[in-house]
Amino acid sequence: VVREMLNGVFANTDADFAIAVSGIAGPTGGSESKPVGTIWAAIGERGREPDVGIFQAKGNRQTIIHSSSHRLLGALWR
Repeated sequence: VVREMLNGVFANTDADFAIAVSGIAGPTGGSESKPVGTIWAAIGERGREPDVGIFQAKGNRQTIIHSSSHRLLGALWR
């Protein structure tokens, strides 16, 4: 899903770089196999294969959103 979201950004904008993120920030919606804090993300540059992955964030909904955003923006910057 995040790979397709990233492709949509490149198809519909002039962006050279993009981030797509989806996940379960809570406080509800988690399961044993996909607990609250499960985040899927894609980071890419136009014309190149994106980095796509999954990670686990901890905390409440606000903390999960903020920490995921910071983590992904930092990865894009690097």
